[in-house]
Amino acid sequence: MVDFSMESCVPCKMMVPILEDLESNYTQDVKIIFVHVAKEQDKTREFGIQMIPTQVFFDATGKELERHSGFISKEDILATFEKYGIVITK
Repeated sequence: MVDFSMESCVPCKMMVPILEDLESNYTQDVKIIFVHVAKEQDKTREFGIQMIPTQVFFDATGKELERHSGFISKEDILATFEKYGIVITK
């Protein structure tokens, strides 16, 4: 999953602990990449990001599966992974 965000965004700040938890506790199952939209404008344009935060979900081959814009809960992120058959173990 790629998270497009920046520090000055309130919903982005709310996502940080959730994403850090996922990143540290589910490292064998998922990889989370953080893209700071102001510092990585090329990537932001490449993915057509219009709103932050935006989370882009990919499968193991790099195929985009789904996007979500705005705050998303840990439960909803895990449900999205499960929806695509990504089994999460802790």
